[in-house]
Amino acid sequence: MVNSPSRTRFQGFTLLEMVIAVLIFAIISTVSYTSLIRFFDQSQKIEAAHTRLEQIQKLFSLLEQDIRYLVARPVQYNNTTYAAMEVYTNRPVFTGEKMQFTTARPTPLNRMSQTNFRVSWRLSDEAVYRYSWKELDLKDRVLGERDTEIQHIQRVATEIESFEISLQLNDGEEDVNAFNEQAFTNDFDENLYALPRLVKISVKTRSGRDYYRILEISGVPQET
Repeated sequence: MVNSPSRTRFQGFTLLEMVIAVLIFAIISTVSYTSLIRFFDQSQKIEAAHTRLEQIQKLFSLLEQDIRYLVARPVQYNNTTYAAMEVYTNRPVFTGEKMQFTTARPTPLNRMSQTNFRVSWRLSDEAVYRYSWKELDLKDRVLGERDTEIQHIQRVATEIESFEISLQLNDGEEDVNAFNEQAFTNDFDENLYALPRLVKISVKTRSGRDYYRILEISGVPQET
C-alpha cells in the first residue's frame, strides 16, 4: 500500500492577531513620533540659544573694539557740541540711544595713521543697533535718526530686553579687579574731552539671561 504525500497546511493571521499587531505598531509609531518632535524642538532651542550667544559675543566684541580705540575728540552737529563720550539715561540725542563717542581704526595701508569716526549704540524694538559715521562735524545739514546717506547702520543683536551702559570716572587708583558696583555712575562730568576709567555694559535678553562686560579705558591722547 502506497502512502500519499502529506499535505502542507498554511495558516493565516487571525483577526485578533491583526488587531494586536496594528495596536503595537500604532504605539511604537506614536512614541517614535513624539520622541522625534521632542528632538527637533530641543534642537531648535539649542540652535536659538547658540544664535543668541553668538549675537551677545558679537555685541561685546564690537563694543570692545570701539572702546579700545576711544579718541578724546568732541563733535559738532545739529548746532550743538557733544563731548568725546556721552552716556544717556534720560534725554538721549536719538530715540533709544544709550551712548555715543568718538573712536578710530588704524588705516589699513598705514598703521601709523588712523581714521576717526563717531559711533552711537541704541536699543530699539528689542534689538541693539550700532550707528557709525565719519563726518564728525556737520555744519550744513542736520543728522537725522536714520540718515543712511551718512550713517552706517548695523543690527547687532535681537531679543534684547535691556541694554545699559554705566561709567566709573577716573578719580581714584582702586584695584580694577576689586571694583565696587556702587562706583559706577552715569553722571558724567561736563568736560568735553573727559573719558571714564571703566565702562560697564549690561545686557538682558528676552529669555531672562543677564550678561555684562567691564572694559578698562587706557590713557587716550586728546584730539582737537
